[in-house]
Amino acid sequence: MKPNVLLLALVASLTPAASSQVPYGTGTPGTGSVTPSLTCGRAWMGNPAFSLNVAYGLGGAAAWVGISFAQSTSIFNGANLLIDLTPAQLFLVQPLSLSGPVGSAGAGSATLPYPITLPPTPSLAGLTLYAQVGIDEGNGLWAASKGLAITLAMPPRIVVGTSVGGNTDPFYVIDPTGSQPSMHTQFNGPGGVSGMNDNCTDAEFAHDGRRIYVGQVFGNAIQELNLENSPPTWSPLYAAAGPAYGIGVDHANDLTYTLAGAVSSRELTAVDSALGSPTYGQALTATSGLASLGYVERWELSPDGKRAGVLTLSRQLIIVDTDLAGTNYMGFASVGMIPVNQAIFALATGCEFTPDGLQILITIQTGGGGVGEVARFDVLLAQWIDHNPIQPGIQNIGSQSNPPAAVPAAPWEIEVAATGTFAVVSGWAGAGSLARIDLDPLNPFAWSFTRFTSPVSLAGEAWCSAISSDDTMIATCGSGQLLIFDAWFGTLLGQIPLPGVANVRAVTWE
Repeated sequence: MKPNVLLLALVASLTPAASSQVPYGTGTPGTGSVTPSLTCGRAWMGNPAFSLNVAYGLGGAAAWVGISFAQSTSIFNGANLLIDLTPAQLFLVQPLSLSGPVGSAGAGSATLPYPITLPPTPSLAGLTLYAQVGIDEGNGLWAASKGLAITLAMPPRIVVGTSVGGNTDPFYVIDPTGSQPSMHTQFNGPGGVSGMNDNCTDAEFAHDGRRIYVGQVFGNAIQELNLENSPPTWSPLYAAAGPAYGIGVDHANDLTYTLAGAVSSRELTAVDSALGSPTYGQALTATSGLASLGYVERWELSPDGKRAGVLTLSRQLIIVDTDLAGTNYMGFASVGMIPVNQAIFALATGCEFTPDGLQILITIQTGGGGVGEVARFDVLLAQWIDHNPIQPGIQNIGSQSNPPAAVPAAPWEIEVAATGTFAVVSGWAGAGSLARIDLDPLNPFAWSFTRFTSPVSLAGEAWCSAISSDDTMIATCGSGQLLIFDAWFGTLLGQIPLPGVANVRAVTWE
């Protein structure tokens, strides 16, 4: 069953904004106590390669993928049913046969291609459907994944923001959907249109691709870039009492966070970014006393918007509670010093949560010959993960881990894939560098490391990187260009010159 465009428009008008591809509810484990998973790439209008991906099911079993217009909380053959199967709400039911050795726990997987043929229509962005996979394990027993809220979005874009000095820093919006990336809009710099980017610190997409929010140092503001207009237009979202470092978007609650204020009074601030809200662009609340723990600048919001990790110059990790439904909203606590394996001066330069919010990965730049490290903190266990139990103390992924890992020198940023199966580390020192850390969502202690070799120099520009929503590609900058690599093999897939690019401070792939 497929709805027509008019029905989609009606539902979009009645459905609140949500983040794309958000798991919800509790899955039902099957054989071996393994819970199957259901994932997908970004559901953008016109996406010919959209698919739903089933993993960790019973090998060789029969499965059904269901999609509906509403959630549910009921039981089906002992499994949690999280989508509404009534005829009025049902969108699709599709049988699948899982691969893998028959009867093997967690070995079954399958892919359901489902091209999205709708043309890009801003009024449809935000429509949310709900999906789940159920697996017949025999003898009347069923396993089921968590639910998956899938939100229709505008086509993907890549943002590159810079901080080169002055008040008209180059800022680029790039279309990656063709065989080679193409320029959507260039602001400032040679041949660019006028814009309001003034020393970008970060940029994040919001409202399913209709807006970009940009933090600025000298602009002392969060700026809003409206992609519904042609050409896109800039306007201030929030005027801060000092530099606005970093951007985090809580899509479910339409809140945008930044570290705002002067050095001695900088606080994590929540700004109303709900389109049409009477308080749109106003600060609603902020932490109190965060700056007393040290100089803060680098930070990250978890994918579900429920916690933030903040790094201090003195190398502390601070966890801020950003769960709007919790009892300690905007409360925070330091978990202590981030361990390092080099005795020489070290800085924590970037952090990122895993998709489930249960781990924080932190890049560390040390003074020991440009050697980089990656620390991992387990949020539930409240402890650092040791990557070499043979040696005393906590060993990070790096020269002292087992096996040793050639983490990029002077790493600046780490990005985690939407599936949680790998992370990407980018470094700017020397020739610049890019590397992938493979992770296992079922085993929080597992990892492996691969260093990419780029045919194009990344020198001085690979500060930041971004991963495509389907986890197949990685974007970074080098040699005055945006470069797109295959996420698995590290081969260069595409490139586009960026006039005047330097000091890249944001690469964001919607």
